[in-house]
Amino acid sequence: MGDTSTRPVVKELFSAAVGIYRTVRRAEDGYLESGMNRRDAAAAGLEVLGKELSAAGFSSYAPFMWKALPAEVTAREALVNGLPSREQETGMLGEALAITRRIMGELDAWMDAAEQIASLATELRGLAGDITRDTTTGVVTEEMLDAFTAHGPHMALLAQLLQLWIQM
Repeated sequence: MGDTSTRPVVKELFSAAVGIYRTVRRAEDGYLESGMNRRDAAAAGLEVLGKELSAAGFSSYAPFMWKALPAEVTAREALVNGLPSREQETGMLGEALAITRRIMGELDAWMDAAEQIASLATELRGLAGDITRDTTTGVVTEEMLDAFTAHGPHMALLAQLLQLWIQM
């Protein structure tokens, strides 16, 4: 597999990113050749990027990174097969290993939280679409609010705001 210290190790995501980058770059180069200035070519390239990400199943760059970062960290952890288990080690090496274990524990907790946030963001995007549709058609009902609140306590504030909207 070669040196994995700086190169991405999740080949599928890396290949997808490279393919998208090449498509956007070709488009931007074409815009520049047609006489567009760099700023306008970059703006047009951003539109191409959005279309390419959408075609790859991502609504924007952020969801791509929400998938890529945890996948990359997980793959790298698998490559190194965990930390050395030298519990009896003393001195500077023992301290370094203990600190590294604590850092890995914090990173694991952070990754778990990031996955939960990504999941909530996906759920909120879906709910936002539902809310937009329902409020523009004027069909928000008490039953809908109850179902919305059933998604968890984190949705209670949004449900209260929708209740106020309905009463207005």
